[in-house]
Amino acid sequence: MSTDISHELDPKVVVILEAAFEAFLKFGFKRASMADIAVEAGMSRAALYLHFKNKDDIFRSMIAVYHTECLQGLAAALAVEADVPAQIEAAFAAITQARFPALLDSPHGAEFLDAKSVAFADQAAQGDAQVVMSFGVWLDQAAVEGRLNYLPYGNSGLEVAQVMLKAMFGLKMGAMGYEAFAKDRDSLARMFGVALAV
Repeated sequence: MSTDISHELDPKVVVILEAAFEAFLKFGFKRASMADIAVEAGMSRAALYLHFKNKDDIFRSMIAVYHTECLQGLAAALAVEADVPAQIEAAFAAITQARFPALLDSPHGAEFLDAKSVAFADQAAQGDAQVVMSFGVWLDQAAVEGRLNYLPYGNSGLEVAQVMLKAMFGLKMGAMGYEAFAKDRDSLARMFGVALAV
C-alpha cells in the first residue's frame, strides 16, 4: 500500500498486503493461495497466519487501506487552490491512483474488482460512501463560496457527488488498460467541472 498510511500499520502487515496484491494480480483472487502470498512476502505460511486468518481477511484489510488512501488523496487534491475543473480532475485522479494502474493493466484485475464488489460488497460500499461523502462536502463548500452551482443537477453536494463518482468509476468497465481509463476519466472530470463552475 502507499506510504501515506504505512507508518500506521505493522511493517509486516504492509509487506503481507503488498505481497497479497501481487499474488492476486499474478494468479487471480480465486486461485491465489495463502502459500502464494507467503512466498511473495518472503515468509513462512505459519508467520503469515500470525497476522491474518485467511485470504478473505487479507482482502478486507486491503479494502480498508484502499479507502483510507482514497480519502487522504482526495483531501490533499481538493486542498490545492485551482479552478473547479482542475480540482475535480485532481480529485478523480487521486481516487484512482493507488492501485488502478496495476488493476486495469492486469489480466486478473477484473476478477479482483469483481471480488471487491461482490464478495466484499458491504465493506466496499461503506468505504465508497465515505469517499462520496467527502467529495459531496467539498461540492457543498465550493457552492457556498460561489465557485460552482450544482442545483441544476441535484439538491445537495452528496447527491451530485454520487452521480459524478458512479460515472467516473463506470469508465473502468470498458477501459482497455489504465492509460485509456485515465484519459477518459480526465475528460469526464473536465466536463463536470465546466458544467458546474460559475
